[in-house]
Amino acid sequence: MSGYTTTLTLKHFDDILDSIPNADRSLLVVCFGANDSAIEPSIQHVPLEKYSENLKSMIDIIQTKRPTCTILLATPVPVIQEAWDKWSMKNHKTPGYRSWDVVEQYANAVRNVGKEKNVVVADLWQGNEEKWKKEENFTDGLHLSKDGYQIMFDGIKDAIETNVKEFAAADMAWPFEHWATAIKK
Repeated sequence: MSGYTTTLTLKHFDDILDSIPNADRSLLVVCFGANDSAIEPSIQHVPLEKYSENLKSMIDIIQTKRPTCTILLATPVPVIQEAWDKWSMKNHKTPGYRSWDVVEQYANAVRNVGKEKNVVVADLWQGNEEKWKKEENFTDGLHLSKDGYQIMFDGIKDAIETNVKEFAAADMAWPFEHWATAIKK
């Protein structure tokens, strides 16, 4: 849902949840903030308080519609403002309206919502600040490169392995026997 904010997503949230197969056990990762944290006058800007309210609403909806679903919130990743401004000026003739410090406030909001709602948070900033300062982790200062997605994946994977172990890859049962066993039959 490219370009969507929490406010836009909430308008379609029931339909989104209805489109996901319901399972007895499931894990849903909720990761918003890169667009919400756009600085005014960007039309994507969602005020910090509204962003927090929207995340809480998403959690409430998930817990109501999917009571057996485990929720994991992920913080938005930082932005390299200079690179994003350069890309945005070249392609849209306007600044990018993003800032590391502002995104950090939105990441803090995710942490706070996680505590308040007793939901696990994958803190993609913790221990990664220096990695996020490297332009090679982004395609344009905002969107992630392959290396940036690896950092994000590792952060979510670590949060799962530490906090929701029943969804850790090493602990999940395979629906079918291992191929090396099956091929011998």
